[in-house]
Amino acid sequence: MIVDTDIKTFVALKYSILTSDESTWHLCDTYPAEVRKSWAWRCAEDVEHLATTKESKEMYRVARLYRDGLATKEELNKAYYTQGAAYAAYYAAYAAYYAAYAAAAHTAYAYACAAYYATTATAKEEKWKLYISWLVEELCKYEEQQ
Repeated sequence: MIVDTDIKTFVALKYSILTSDESTWHLCDTYPAEVRKSWAWRCAEDVEHLATTKESKEMYRVARLYRDGLATKEELNKAYYTQGAAYAAYYAAYAAYYAAYAAAAHTAYAYACAAYYATTATAKEEKWKLYISWLVEELCKYEEQQ
């Protein structure tokens, strides 16, 4: 998606954009709920292919149901707490769990789990950049619709 430079500048001035540093994650509070939800799911879906265990695949299934109002919080939590120990699958599933909530604090964790934990160290910085560009895109889409 190509975003007009003027709207990107407006978004950069209106919103403080978080970084990989956890001390900035409170900034998610300033993002509209629909932006948080959409962005968190983009991050979680980016690493869904890493959800290779039965448990992590189930986490994605239940998280989507919860997101769509078709599963309870108890069902979501049950899927979350029965995760296996496969490192990448584990954190990919965590990204889905946090994306399902899409609350301010959880949005940052979806982003972090997807980018930081579920990638190799060499790819981490590239994922941060990609995900931040997605955040800017989502904020721009939101502002254009207002």
